[in-house]
Amino acid sequence: MIGYAVNLANQALTRYTHWPFTHLGRFQGQDIGVDGTGVYRIGAADAAGSPIAAEVRIDGLLFGSDALKRMLRAYIEYRPGGDLELGLIPDEGAEAVYRIQAAGEPIEKRRVRPGRGPKAVYWSATLRNVQGGGLDVNALQLQAEAISMRVG
Repeated sequence: MIGYAVNLANQALTRYTHWPFTHLGRFQGQDIGVDGTGVYRIGAADAAGSPIAAEVRIDGLLFGSDALKRMLRAYIEYRPGGDLELGLIPDEGAEAVYRIQAAGEPIEKRRVRPGRGPKAVYWSATLRNVQGGGLDVNALQLQAEAISMRVG
């Protein structure tokens, strides 16, 4: 199944793949989902005792230029519910993953310095929780540097 959600404030559309529910609703103040096996409360800390894996992927980042770029740094502001992983993917190449360890502050601002090797025109980024931890991100800022190519 595929599910869609619309943000009414800015009309942004979000697509959810592998959506397990055929119906959604609200009952006694709780969000619920229904599938062929029963009714489930949405928003629980786990799924029948197993950690809930969460991931967000942003594709096609050009950073305002068609030139080759390398990633300089990333800044993330989030509410820690556990460690996070930031993945950076150059032109659909191999993903480099950087772990961000939670320190326990109410809102954390962290910097990630990626390796300087990969270069790409298009970049993708992923954010994922670790072992079912929270994924409550306020802001993600990626800084890329255009590479000037000199021909001899």
